[in-house]
Amino acid sequence: MPSARQALIIYDGLPKSAGGAHRLKKQDPLTAWESFSPFFRDCCTDAAQNCAIELYHAGAPSGGLVKTMASLFGIDRPAVDRQIDTVRDAATALFGHPRHKRIFSGAPSLHLNSWQLSHGQLTSAMEWITRQDPTPDIYGASGLVLSIESRFRLRDPRTGEALPFQGACCYGNQDLDGYGVVALGESRMLLRLATKPTCSVVLSLPFEDISTELSEYVHQIQMRLPFGMSSKHWTRWQLNRSRTGYYPQKVCLLQETVEPEHPGVGRVRA
Repeated sequence: MPSARQALIIYDGLPKSAGGAHRLKKQDPLTAWESFSPFFRDCCTDAAQNCAIELYHAGAPSGGLVKTMASLFGIDRPAVDRQIDTVRDAATALFGHPRHKRIFSGAPSLHLNSWQLSHGQLTSAMEWITRQDPTPDIYGASGLVLSIESRFRLRDPRTGEALPFQGACCYGNQDLDGYGVVALGESRMLLRLATKPTCSVVLSLPFEDISTELSEYVHQIQMRLPFGMSSKHWTRWQLNRSRTGYYPQKVCLLQETVEPEHPGVGRVRA
């Protein structure tokens, strides 16, 4: 990597060891989505979004397990199946045929039906989900979700200019998460709007060192987010001596409370 940058700062909110995502205030999907408007308006450019409705449900377990679920958890399996069928049929009528994926097999198995959405369908999808009765949670997460994945470049909200040195090519196309989802130099946000809304976000900040300039920029971002970023999930990725790759070092940012620009926005999460 002869022309690679020496370092960059990454915010990972949040890693799996810390819950996998920030929990958001319980609210309808449209209100939750609008709460991110200041961030996307002021801090992002070249945003590309992938939107989908996702319906998770467990496959039919064996007869013995049906009785166990009913006796221990009060689960009426036939009623749950009817509800899932009703939601699936209604979504199909509005948004077309879904893609089906078996996430894993077992007793019971886990299935996903998803409906890809155009940006023009986003508001109607939010309104539709708001009208639906809650479906059973799947492993503590909402069973019916509006998923909005955004990939973007960061910009300075004070000048409107995109920050330099963004993109995987500036950092040797090195993978960040180990799954090929996001690379060093890339920024990504995944919103899952449901009865238990969450946000997972990776921010690649092209600053080589911890500095006043970096701290001020991070504070500008925090003031425009509807949740508090953690002070514990920042890393500085340093180019190694042989210039063949980057290695992470933990750093601390956002030690102080950030006063929000908008009421109820921007409290720091320890």
